[in-house]
Amino acid sequence: MKCLLALFLLFSVAASGQIKVFLKDRDTDQPIPYANLWRDNQIVASSDSLGHFHIKEGNSRTLYKISALGYETLDTIPIPETATILMAKNIIPLDNLTLKRARSNKKFKIGKLKNGDVGIVCTREALVPIVAKYFPNDGKQPLFLHRLKIKAFSSEKNRIVAIALYSAGENGKPGEPINTQNIICRFKKGHHVAEVDLKDLAIPLPENGIFVMVNFLQLEQNKQYGPTNKDWFFYEPSLDAVSNPETPDYWFFGKNGWEQSIKTSLSMQLTVTD
Repeated sequence: MKCLLALFLLFSVAASGQIKVFLKDRDTDQPIPYANLWRDNQIVASSDSLGHFHIKEGNSRTLYKISALGYETLDTIPIPETATILMAKNIIPLDNLTLKRARSNKKFKIGKLKNGDVGIVCTREALVPIVAKYFPNDGKQPLFLHRLKIKAFSSEKNRIVAIALYSAGENGKPGEPINTQNIICRFKKGHHVAEVDLKDLAIPLPENGIFVMVNFLQLEQNKQYGPTNKDWFFYEPSLDAVSNPETPDYWFFGKNGWEQSIKTSLSMQLTVTD
């Protein structure tokens, strides 16, 4: 286990048969929102904006993994029936960060925002809980991230996802995180382009490109239930994707780790500035 884990009596078992757990920062005692709870290499829950997540009462003795951007991962831990779980920050060396601000002069767009013929969602079984698009660097240096656009459909308002930025690893797969906090992207009802402002992060575009990850948060506000079977649901938004593109750039995280689809491109666009 990579960091200290403290368990305190705090909440009682919910009447619905679910256990409510509180996830907090070990040093600041602040809640940790939008973390992922894993079982058998599969996400089974996400913490909400207050750091709460729920599991079924009968699963409390199962071993889980908890991951949160900017924090050390907790591996193979049991979750008792009432608990507060403390996580330690994952310190990124200062030489991996940039303190320079983008000047926002010339802007360059990478990726296309096409209407998709495929919709990417997260199923109830969370078979594809995290997806990513690779954005290359064509050699214009130095460039800084400015804005991210995502085309998607939501059947209801207030759907949200967590955005993370990752370097490209030596094997071409997503490497290490670049930002230390989740970036929340909100979607309106209908078919729209959601925008995320990145310029204040002052993050340079790496020479070997960057992965933009979309984490489908397993929250009640993101559930879309079936029209007749209320026990069936999936998690929105539905991300637009184009099949059979010239340059496939869609990656997904499944039970076997990161895999690339050679037939799909996500409708996302990254604007960078010099």
